[in-house]
Amino acid sequence: MLRQSASDLIADSPSHSETRASQRILEKRFQDTSRRRRIMASEFFRRKLRTFIRRYDANCDGVLTRDDFRIIADRATEDKLSRREKTREDYTRFFDVLYAMGGEDGKMTEASMIRAGAKLRNDPQFQKVLDTAIKTAFGLLDTNEDGLIQEEEYIRFLNDLQFRDHKNLATFAFNCLDVDRDGVLSLEEFRNAIFDFWLSEDETRPGTLVWGPLVEA
Repeated sequence: MLRQSASDLIADSPSHSETRASQRILEKRFQDTSRRRRIMASEFFRRKLRTFIRRYDANCDGVLTRDDFRIIADRATEDKLSRREKTREDYTRFFDVLYAMGGEDGKMTEASMIRAGAKLRNDPQFQKVLDTAIKTAFGLLDTNEDGLIQEEEYIRFLNDLQFRDHKNLATFAFNCLDVDRDGVLSLEEFRNAIFDFWLSEDETRPGTLVWGPLVEA
């Protein structure tokens, strides 16, 4: 089956039934449920989710599937066919991580993404999974393998994600993510931006723009 739990994705994930400590962790995860639901339903967060879906929806059918991520991987390796198989594996693994957090029937909808966001905000195990996925994604963008993301690499990344012909906006987004203004993105800046995107309700945070400017509707 495609769906996996956090325990499947992290080999050493603890069992919640073994100790009182793990039981307390489980209880903490589900406290303040009404508050979490209110946050996840905010229009700002929904705009972020719509933006994410729009960027990765390679076949433009309104939902995300593994096929979308394969198509994007193929775009990213048009001039580097030797990397295609590995890139496909990395991109589809990213989909699998998202799917494990809320997907149904082989796809991710806006509702699915809201469930994924809730788990990311409230489950440290899934945050560990995301951290691993971020490192993989950083490697995909860092095409010259210098340990940094150059502006050109970032712009190409957005071009592969349904954000073409908007170089000025892509440059603006890159400059917002480049917090230390050194002209490149470090792994720390990239990681912080993605966690901002998923976890923050602050519209001024740089991570709001990690996948380009937010869509309006």
